[in-house]
Amino acid sequence: MTAYIIRRAILTLISIWMVTVLIFLLLHVIGPFFISDRSLDPADWTESISYFLVPEEQLSDPEMVRQTLARAGLDKPILERYLFWAGNLLQGDLGSSVISERPVWDELKWRLPVSIELGLVALVLSAVIAVPLGALTAVKQDTSVDYTVRGYAIALSAFPNFWIATLLVEYASKWWRWAPDIEFQHLWVDPMQHFSVMWLPVVLIALTPGSVFVRYMRATMLEVLRQDYIRTARSKGVVERMVIVRHAMRNAMIPVVTLFGLVVPILIAGNVIFERFFTLPGMGKYIVDAVGDFDIPVIQSVVLVFALIISITNFLVDLSYAWIDPRIRYG
Repeated sequence: MTAYIIRRAILTLISIWMVTVLIFLLLHVIGPFFISDRSLDPADWTESISYFLVPEEQLSDPEMVRQTLARAGLDKPILERYLFWAGNLLQGDLGSSVISERPVWDELKWRLPVSIELGLVALVLSAVIAVPLGALTAVKQDTSVDYTVRGYAIALSAFPNFWIATLLVEYASKWWRWAPDIEFQHLWVDPMQHFSVMWLPVVLIALTPGSVFVRYMRATMLEVLRQDYIRTARSKGVVERMVIVRHAMRNAMIPVVTLFGLVVPILIAGNVIFERFFTLPGMGKYIVDAVGDFDIPVIQSVVLVFALIISITNFLVDLSYAWIDPRIRYG
């Protein structure tokens, strides 16, 4: 087990390093050429970048252009730029925004907890509700319960949750004169106000992964219920509830847990939309504004943080298999 964890950790670190290379190449080599609206020499990437970072009235001032590019670390050769950025990352320095000149880490310290809470609570909520419902539909196969739950799951998968959020807010304000609370307060400052702001986006974000969990759990549960060891447990007189919970559900959870790792990127993307929609001070507005301003230090640092979250989640998912199913051994 220890050897597997070490190997898996090394692979995770290699994956993260590859992400840094990919992010850097996209932003420093490919990005400026494709998003520039001016007729520039494709080889002159630095000039292209300067059109986005330097105000138009200051482009004629070479010193202002040089200072702005220097703040973003863009006045160096491409390889030296990457080594400088990677070296700062190893020291915990994510750089500073070219636009606001604020350190990226200072922004992440109070934005990242909001996004993590939004995604984590939504994931837990969807799993706590959807996994038992998926198991119930398998046990009650081809009954009214099965058809009802499956119908709702398919409908929620068909309709994007941000579209549901738009309709909810729009018609609730017209019909009942109600609008969601947008005066955000951190949990440690005002718990009740925090809950009143966060509950609606959490529920809406949980709809999409919840609908997937229901259908996935039902499919795997139906397969497990037909296994020989389930029939053996029933023939020995084991209580049906124990057969379902201890034997069937536990073995059916392996594919569903794998799905958790695949859902995390979807939740991250959903957070960006809902944070903008409900004006939450998370990573959504930060990354969208950075992309609009082509603020390279912010974009590459935030994308790297997202990649770290996804990599760590998949690492934990892999380790959880042996805990769920004792028959699994890591050699």
